[in-house]
Amino acid sequence: AGYLMHLHTSSGRVPTTKAYRLYVDNIMAGPGIYVPEATKIKIHKAITDAGNDPEELNRVVANIVSVLSDNIVVTNIKDSDHFYKTGLSSLFESPEFRQFDRVFNVANVFDHFERMFSQIENEFFGLDDISVFIGNENPIKNIREESVILAKYPLPGRKTGTMTIIGSMRMNYEKNLGLVKCVINELKIKSANH
Repeated sequence: AGYLMHLHTSSGRVPTTKAYRLYVDNIMAGPGIYVPEATKIKIHKAITDAGNDPEELNRVVANIVSVLSDNIVVTNIKDSDHFYKTGLSSLFESPEFRQFDRVFNVANVFDHFERMFSQIENEFFGLDDISVFIGNENPIKNIREESVILAKYPLPGRKTGTMTIIGSMRMNYEKNLGLVKCVINELKIKSANH
């Protein structure tokens, strides 16, 4: 039914974009994503310790989410050029990135993300706090084999932060969406107080 594909005669079947989309839609529509208590504590501590400077908070958020997800994370303050990028080397430890062209394309996006961001920001950071684009759905044209999670969240001083997570199509969506939701909740609480 279009949910599995056979890449090589010697390999097993792998999920298609359609299969991952069904899976992610079910997670997003579910009652809530389980986040381990230890993860919640790490995120809470990192955000609490970061103080109230929006740029410092964005840097801390990028680092903690990248470490916990092993994916690329880019954070930004809306309407500014303050980008913080991390996680390139940990992503490249995934087996998908043994192909040179994929490494090159992802590294190129990482290096030139600021330029691409203005093209995707207005169109794809929509009404929802979190959007997931899988494989060829994703707005960054030259990494159509990867998946992208986009999130926006409040920062102190009435600023809005954005986060872009870039990972392989077989990323752990449930874990990553749990991380993002946890970060958004923490920042909503923090921003309400400042």
